[in-house]
Amino acid sequence: MLSTDSAALEYAFARFRSDIYAFVLGRLHDRADAEEVTQQTFLDAAVAFARGAAPYAMRPWLFSVAQRRVADELRRRGRRVLPVAETVGQDAPVEPRLASALERVSPEDRRLLYLRFVVERTHLEIAAVVGCNEAASKMRVSRAAQRLRRELDAGADV
Repeated sequence: MLSTDSAALEYAFARFRSDIYAFVLGRLHDRADAEEVTQQTFLDAAVAFARGAAPYAMRPWLFSVAQRRVADELRRRGRRVLPVAETVGQDAPVEPRLASALERVSPEDRRLLYLRFVVERTHLEIAAVVGCNEAASKMRVSRAAQRLRRELDAGADV
């Protein structure tokens, strides 16, 4: 177990700040928000240290704190505004066979596929938008992709 003194926290900040920032920035895609969430992560660490709750392994613990803070930020963004186009392919042409298959899947499947593969949102970001957890997001996107594949296969038989 690590010491709960301020030297340990200072060391953790100096050693892991850039790693935590890069992790957060990769998920939020906004420098100001990433900086704020990184600071909040280390503030949470300081509060935990003040309570005497030092982790056994600092780096993974800080990443788990950062992950929770990212999820909080994405939920906040989801409540605020995260524009999602209702139809896929508004900005770019879509192959007719794919467009036809997309018309045959549900609007929710189109939305999930759009978020994941067109605007390249992470599963954590998708989870915040649709109101589920990250594991459920992965499952929903996977199932939507399976349904789209079935529609594409059915369209090829016609």
